[in-house]
Amino acid sequence: MALAWLARIQLLCAVGVLLWLAAALGFAARDGFVPARERYVPQPASGAGAVQILRQALPPRGRRVIAALGRAADVNGETAPVEKALARLAEQGVEVRRCELETLYTAADQAHILCVIEDRPEFRGLDWTRLAEVLAQPVVADFTSMLPGDASDAAGIEILNFGRPMWPAWLDPEYQQFAAYVRSVIPDDAAADARIMLVAGQPYRTAATRSRWFLMLNYELAPRRFYLWNPVEASGYVMQYFAWVDQMNQPERWEGARYLHMSDRALSKLSRSTSAPTRGLTPDELAAAEAIGAEWILLQTPNVDFRLVDWELLPLERVRGWSEAPR
Repeated sequence: MALAWLARIQLLCAVGVLLWLAAALGFAARDGFVPARERYVPQPASGAGAVQILRQALPPRGRRVIAALGRAADVNGETAPVEKALARLAEQGVEVRRCELETLYTAADQAHILCVIEDRPEFRGLDWTRLAEVLAQPVVADFTSMLPGDASDAAGIEILNFGRPMWPAWLDPEYQQFAAYVRSVIPDDAAADARIMLVAGQPYRTAATRSRWFLMLNYELAPRRFYLWNPVEASGYVMQYFAWVDQMNQPERWEGARYLHMSDRALSKLSRSTSAPTRGLTPDELAAAEAIGAEWILLQTPNVDFRLVDWELLPLERVRGWSEAPR
């Protein structure tokens, strides 16, 4: 009797597994066996963090205006953090204009920030050129993590991403676009001989392990060779990476760095963004590039989300000119 019941339980478990596999295959087939970002829900930003970053992006004094597109749903009966953040800013004298798609461009007229706080398919296809014309400053705060960064960048609008992306890193569309660009600049027939040195454009703002995009690029763009200072620690376990970031951020490592705005960036139109990584190399970095025979310098501003504004691939000779030019 016990054996019969055990057999039934095993059969039910087997049927359950088969049903789960059938459902998984059905969903995959519906998407053409290509994973979609939409299946991965981002974590919401905290209210306090949103207030702090929005306040930093707003003018320090005078009239301050935020246009808010959509509304965030309550979470477990509690007001969503972004709604709390907007209410708090309104109490501090910031004008918050609520709008829908039909009234967006009127509400955004001379607004200092557009906040997109609800994920709808129609919000991903905004007229970015028109937005760039009406906004007082080209900044969009994305609380959905789903806005197309390449389209907004092309219009000269910088997106502040408040929802941490949960999809696999290799699904990031801007990462894929940048990898395709590197392949076009350094084609496959020259890949085996290409040496690329990765250089941080500015001190690290985050030690999040997801910001280690150099690991993804090293795999994606092989056999192109990437070189990084102290790669064992940088690629190691979490605490090693934290220590590596601390070492990278030591003030003496940045002595002699020369920052500049590059008007002819290859992919990003945000040449004057504070995230732009463009700078000259320090004497130690120049010596390291020559020692490994690097022909290319990959400047980066590490962030959890891959953004075109944070990356620039340049020939060593051009960066050398910035580094050695008289001040």
